[in-house]
Amino acid sequence: MRKLKSILIAATAIPLIVAAAQAANRSFLNPASNSNFNTAANWSGNVAPVAGDTAIFGESDITVINFTADQTLAAMVFNPGSSDYTFGFNGAFDLFVNGAGISRNSDLLNGDAGTVFFNVNVANADILFNNASNASAGSLPVTYAVSNNGQIFFRNTSNGGNADLEIGPAGEVNFEDDSNAGSANILVQDGAFAGLFVRNNASLGSATVTNNEFVRFENNATAGSAAITNNDLVAFEGASTAGAATITNNSDGETQFFDTSSGGTSRQILAGTGILNISGLASAGTTFGSVEGDSNLSEFNLGTKNAEVGGNNHGFVLPNAQGERVVEYGGVISGVGGSLTKVGTGTWVLGGGNTYTGATQINQGILQIGQIINLGAGTDLIFNGGTLRVTNTLGLARNVNLLGNGVLELALGQTVTHGAGNTFTGAGNFTTRGGNLLFLGNKTHTGQTIIQNGSIQLGDGATAGNLTNTSGVVLQNGQLTFLPPADQIFDRNISGDGLVFVNGNNRVTFTGANTYEGVLAIIANASATAQGGNAIGNNTIVFITSAANQALIVQDNEAIGGLSGTATGSPAITIVSDDLFLNGDAFQNSQTFTGVIGGAGGIVKNGSFTQTLNGNHTYTRDTDVEGGKLIVNGSLASPDVFIDPGAEFELNGTGNDIFNDGTFSGAFNVTYLENAGTVSPGNSPGIGVTVNYVGVGAPTYTVDILANNQAVPVNGTTHDFLNITNNYAGEDTQLLLQFDAPSDNPVATTGNGIEVARVGNGAASAGNFFLADPNDPTTAQNQTNGFIGGFQYLVNFQNNTGPGGADQFFLRTVLREELVANAVALAAGRQLTRDCFRGVEHTQNGDAKGQGRTWVNGRYGTFEADASTGADFDSSYYCVNGGAEVALHDGFALGIRGGYANQEVDLN
Repeated sequence: MRKLKSILIAATAIPLIVAAAQAANRSFLNPASNSNFNTAANWSGNVAPVAGDTAIFGESDITVINFTADQTLAAMVFNPGSSDYTFGFNGAFDLFVNGAGISRNSDLLNGDAGTVFFNVNVANADILFNNASNASAGSLPVTYAVSNNGQIFFRNTSNGGNADLEIGPAGEVNFEDDSNAGSANILVQDGAFAGLFVRNNASLGSATVTNNEFVRFENNATAGSAAITNNDLVAFEGASTAGAATITNNSDGETQFFDTSSGGTSRQILAGTGILNISGLASAGTTFGSVEGDSNLSEFNLGTKNAEVGGNNHGFVLPNAQGERVVEYGGVISGVGGSLTKVGTGTWVLGGGNTYTGATQINQGILQIGQIINLGAGTDLIFNGGTLRVTNTLGLARNVNLLGNGVLELALGQTVTHGAGNTFTGAGNFTTRGGNLLFLGNKTHTGQTIIQNGSIQLGDGATAGNLTNTSGVVLQNGQLTFLPPADQIFDRNISGDGLVFVNGNNRVTFTGANTYEGVLAIIANASATAQGGNAIGNNTIVFITSAANQALIVQDNEAIGGLSGTATGSPAITIVSDDLFLNGDAFQNSQTFTGVIGGAGGIVKNGSFTQTLNGNHTYTRDTDVEGGKLIVNGSLASPDVFIDPGAEFELNGTGNDIFNDGTFSGAFNVTYLENAGTVSPGNSPGIGVTVNYVGVGAPTYTVDILANNQAVPVNGTTHDFLNITNNYAGEDTQLLLQFDAPSDNPVATTGNGIEVARVGNGAASAGNFFLADPNDPTTAQNQTNGFIGGFQYLVNFQNNTGPGGADQFFLRTVLREELVANAVALAAGRQLTRDCFRGVEHTQNGDAKGQGRTWVNGRYGTFEADASTGADFDSSYYCVNGGAEVALHDGFALGIRGGYANQEVDLN
């Protein structure tokens, strides 16, 4: 660290000269008498300017002018087209400018004023700008050089304007009181005791400063919005501030802060070996708008102080949707006991091997790191509204305190580990976004834990991880993974949309009131227990591939979205005592689960989706199908299955008692079927078996038929077959015929026809299975009355003709009567029409050449057929024909003939 240079300044009392005479304009003559400013003969009226006067310069033969006595002026004006002037001092004299100041002007007619140069290079020679005077008030800059213990002072509310100020060795420029450097261009040359001083309430305004020696701010002074390029030392003392300045510290450049001075919202750029140093502050710390630079050799020395960085929201804009502004700093941030606070909406990227030992606090915006050393050597990370962005995999070995809300943003594919030896506390909400956050140990923060497009993993299989006090886990397209080394209880509430994974070899028991929608995945050899009735979201799909026995235990009434996966445990799922509800409204997708479901509980299927359960299920409570479709491929130990109206249950295997108010289908074999809805055996087609059948209300039986099958009919292969091995009771069942494609070439049945139902005890009645009345207009023809192509199916009841004296119900085809009658009617009509056209009219033999004839014939007729049974029809026809011909010569004639015929048939 460089030491603050000691500058010894003599306090000199310089009295203001008050002119008693009336102010006047004095013009420098051309030609002039000599180079002495104070010679009266050089001025118009032969009077040298006095206090309150304005000195005016145009062209002159003398352009190097010296002050040989103290001089007080209101202003100096250099008109357009004036000569180039240089002003100097022949001794320790003072130039007081108390009025408008010094201006160098231009216009279109006369052009620019010549250059104006003031050289203050004599010890104790001074230029003093007082009141509201301006060192360069015109459109063109005035140049000042000061050295050799000469000084320039700006006091009161004076202004540097657009002046060029060059400070050489042992020269000083002082801005005091409420003065302002304006937009001056200031160069502090490399040399002993060359310095720029800003004191009291003065400001550097928007000046541009290049410092090769020393710039000092004192009292309440400010750097304003100046741009300072620092190659040596810039110091802020007292209560001064860097304001909104931009200070670039190049190699050998250092900016220091002392006393209670402040960095304000200044932009601090560290290049090469540049240094920013706040270790000398008497206050607890200071602020900076930004600290930036890509040099890893630069240093930001905190000492024991706190730096609050980011308040100017500066940075280059990333081409993302947020328009994120980014500032990067690649140097070292040092200081034993020093701490950092990130503020502002922008992003601050730290890339150095930082050594500061205090806390890092993020209040706003984003603090970005790629390695843990970027956060220094401290142990504490505090969130109070901001985001920590991590771009690589690392261990976050910090005690995290959520003083307010905090966000941890991780790069995709990267993992950040927060170890068991570090605490995670506070009342703020915590959000992790992207990547994977691994928690080891118990994290006790009390706010919400929000997983946004990323994941949190609790435990790694060797060390446990848990969230014991969080007010809830909120999934926002996020994932919560459990990988415990032993059985674990998770009692926090999980909500939102996303995934919950249970991995490893141990059991996780969920006891919270969970409402999340998504997937609960139980994989590897892991297992889970749902306890309390709300442990799994009502629309969450449970996906199980675990090989563990009882991979899922349901202890209370539990509603889920559905079951999916393949599990080999025996059983894979245990429903302890109550019901597992399969809702499925969230996804509307079919779900298939393969594995054994056991326990003393039952299953309730509702929602509109289709759930398939493959396996020999041993659960012993009822199965209720209240909505959608439930398919069981295997055996079902459930004593009763209840199917609600509009719902469908398909059983391809064995079961017990079925109470059907909806649709019951499949290749089933059950002990009892009470049908108040529709039964559809097999799978287009197939066989359904029940010991006893009871028809309730208006039951129906949909029969699938392969109507063009050329093979010998086979029950369950060419058509559906319902086998009632014992007794039929209750109401008669209507047959609904469904002709499966292809059916463009139907084949007639032979013998008794195709067997569609059988009643084993031989006590059935002929009408137990019936077809609807073909003449009933409310019945859909293509399904109920058995019409297909030229065939009509009829029910053929055979009493006691089946195996063991069983009654059989067949469907037998006959030709459709109306088609036969229609063919006869059409044939008769065609014959009558042909007879109408058989008359021949032509010229007679011997007609002379040129003789001919014309003719017209007509005919009308009817045909009727009546039958006591079958088809009745009425047919009518009429025809007209005519023509003309002429003899060309004996025995040869040329003619034309034509006609029209119409036949109508009414068939009943």
